[in-house]
Amino acid sequence: ARAELEARRKTDSALARVQRQLEAQRQVVDALADGLEIAIFVLDDGAVIRYANRAAREFFKFADPIAKPLLTVTLSHELDTLVFAVRSANEERAEELTFQMPDERIGLAKAWPSPEGRLFLSVLDITDLRR
Repeated sequence: ARAELEARRKTDSALARVQRQLEAQRQVVDALADGLEIAIFVLDDGAVIRYANRAAREFFKFADPIAKPLLTVTLSHELDTLVFAVRSANEERAEELTFQMPDERIGLAKAWPSPEGRLFLSVLDITDLRR
């Protein structure tokens, strides 16, 4: 019983150490993504937002998009259609889209699937290049 208790304590300690390391890595990735000028979303298989970087929140002027459907945040049926086309074909796609809300802007949207079932979406604001 004592050996089993000691083994459990070591396992719990190792698990806590791994969890701290994973959290530190997540914070580094978040800081990196928030420093980008391109909007980045991570979506689940139902196009619900699981992650949005600073540029994504600013581009669509939505303070807390996490756990919200992409369409609710972006108000773009074209972007939603792109995401579902990528999901169906399981291949990367890119399109130049005009967003009407919250401001009229032009973005180069690119979506690609991950092997884990998530979908990544980036939107680069090219409004100034097109005007």
